[in-house]
Amino acid sequence: MARRSSNTSARKTGSRSTGPRKPPAGRSGAGKRRWWPLLLKIAGVLLLAFAALMLYLQADVTRRFEGQRWTEPASVYARVQTLREGDVLSETDLLLELKLLGYRETKAPKVAGEYAHRSSGFLIRARGFTFADGTLPERGIEVGLRGDRISLLRDATGKELDSARLDPVLLGRFSARSDEDRELLPLSAIPKTLIDTLLVTEDQHFYQHFGISPSAIARAAWANLRAGEAEQGASTITQQLVKNYFLNSERSWWRKIREALMAIVLERNYSKDEILEAYLNEIYFGQDGQRAIHGVSLASRYYFGKPVAELDPAETALLVGLIRGPSYYSPWKQTARAKARRDFVLARRQQVGQIDAEELARWQQAPLGVLGTPRALSGKMPAVLDLIKRELRADLGQTDTSQSGLQVFTSVDPVLQRKTELVVEKGLQRLDPNGPLQAAVIVTDRQQGRLRAIVAGRDASFAGFNRALDAKRPVGSTLKPMIYYAALKQSSRFDLGTTLQDSAFVMRADDGATWQPKNYDGRAHGIVPLHRALAESLNLATARLAMEVSLPEIESTLKTMGLQRDIHLWPSLALGALELSPMDVATLYSGLANGSSVRIPKAIRAVRRDDGKSWLRPDEVHARLQPGTAFLVDYALQEVVRDGTGKSLGARMPELNVAGKTGTTNDQRDSWFAGFDGEHLAVFWVGRDDNQSTGLTGASGAMQLFSDWLNVKGAAPLSLELPSGVRFAFVDGNGSRYALECPGTAWLPVMSSASAAPAMGCP
Repeated sequence: MARRSSNTSARKTGSRSTGPRKPPAGRSGAGKRRWWPLLLKIAGVLLLAFAALMLYLQADVTRRFEGQRWTEPASVYARVQTLREGDVLSETDLLLELKLLGYRETKAPKVAGEYAHRSSGFLIRARGFTFADGTLPERGIEVGLRGDRISLLRDATGKELDSARLDPVLLGRFSARSDEDRELLPLSAIPKTLIDTLLVTEDQHFYQHFGISPSAIARAAWANLRAGEAEQGASTITQQLVKNYFLNSERSWWRKIREALMAIVLERNYSKDEILEAYLNEIYFGQDGQRAIHGVSLASRYYFGKPVAELDPAETALLVGLIRGPSYYSPWKQTARAKARRDFVLARRQQVGQIDAEELARWQQAPLGVLGTPRALSGKMPAVLDLIKRELRADLGQTDTSQSGLQVFTSVDPVLQRKTELVVEKGLQRLDPNGPLQAAVIVTDRQQGRLRAIVAGRDASFAGFNRALDAKRPVGSTLKPMIYYAALKQSSRFDLGTTLQDSAFVMRADDGATWQPKNYDGRAHGIVPLHRALAESLNLATARLAMEVSLPEIESTLKTMGLQRDIHLWPSLALGALELSPMDVATLYSGLANGSSVRIPKAIRAVRRDDGKSWLRPDEVHARLQPGTAFLVDYALQEVVRDGTGKSLGARMPELNVAGKTGTTNDQRDSWFAGFDGEHLAVFWVGRDDNQSTGLTGASGAMQLFSDWLNVKGAAPLSLELPSGVRFAFVDGNGSRYALECPGTAWLPVMSSASAAPAMGCP
């Protein structure tokens, strides 16, 4: 055998054998035995390294996936629209509310978010919603309207209702993270149609595999080997979740290996439903400005303007189709491509029997159904959101406000907010078409002082300087009602008929500086009744009155009326040499508008935390004014509009009896108007950020916007309620009161007392 082997070897090499040959070095049995320990050691090290890697991945995945996986932004809602029979509500306002809510008009509402508009009113299929005080399910509401009032309120069965709520308009969302947004939903709240569509498109065997799909990986690997790079993927839903949640978008073999291993770890530690729920809340759907849209719930609102539960099969297919590339398949920029992708998803559903051929044809013929433009989810009301953030920090503190998923319920009226924005936009366009003119507005309800609207500039959607809260500008004559209130509190010295001297004077300070006020028209008007001095905004008479009352008394009055800052007691304070924001001015007027209660305007009414607990704002009254004195000032403010510096407004709307005050500062740099009708108090400021002259007075600028606003919103007549201790009498300049009209008297409200009974006859 050995010889035969040797000869064979010789024949192959073409040489003669001289005897037995030694085995080649390293190939002997002993050599092989020397390699086995090394190979075993290497295998052991690799096995230990792999085990360590898996342990690390196990710890990393579970640590980052446990507990609160995301911080859901706070959702800020408008006031809750509660409908009651007899309430004032116009057809136009209800239509605008439904539009802002994203409700869709149909002939016969069948699903939540639909309504029918009929000649006698509306049929509404209201959405289910969790309010601060509980949850209401989806329900049908019939609203009858007659004129501008609710004449009928019934449910879907025809039963009469005492009241009915609509879900509130979403004003905006914000969080500590400014680059990411999502709206979390449990798996149970996600429609089965969407889940079925997702699985058949992205991962048909999701509930069978263990995190990766070997057959899909093999197909993709072969394609990638032929291409020479990682160009095709075979990721399961679990792998996609790992990539989005734990990894970056790097395209490399090492990242794919980590993705696969982490997917296996995820599947070993969590149920399929937990993984699917996380995926549906994490998946990326595009950009809302600087903020990334994540999750099917928020994506549905962004693309379609409605909750995900209200999507039809075609819209659902488009939403699922967008997962592969929100920009590539953008329904706004790549319409044909988006439709092709949607139709492909629908075809996949038909192939597996989820829909039939007839349904496929019908839904493939349907329009894409997206909004005309993307819905801005981070909020197009930056001034509102800025105010809400400040109130949250002040009322709840930084710890509570950083919690996930806060629901913030406000008093903001979305219909009035939108109307106010339009008034400012169009009004400034008329006053200053291409110039730098700006405006700011605060609107509160007259009785409760709750904030209803806030506008911080010409472009209400611009998230810049908040002029309504932070622009401190001289208020001019807008401050005069507070001076007159301070005087009229001293009822033994002053009433509306008291005569004042409107004549020039000079005040000299201890340091030699002088102050010499002047009237706007440059003239002195001599002896004038107090109510006319306010109506005509006479500087000389007002300054003399302030000196009689005393500056410390005026300061005390301003503090009572809600001023929350220190001021310098200079004589010019009497004429409005005080820099305040529109919010500050609204606070000062709140007690006058209300008739007594001074309230700091607040927007937040309630906050509901993710754990279901709610914080409710208590009724907060800063101070109380003397009702009788407030009535006297309010009466004089009605005279301002009826026959004073605001008489052009009174001539335009004489039946409203609006109360208000104009304000103009030096060189017409600032134009102010503060006024109230039966429902609302509003403060308008018009000016320039560079503090240059506007060329406008309070009457020609801010009051014109206020007038437009009254007309657009639908003003309510102001009827002042006569408080106890006040009655009307004919009053002369000496303060004498008469039961009959006498020469030199005016019919005015006065503080009543036994010692001041009116005379029965003229002198």
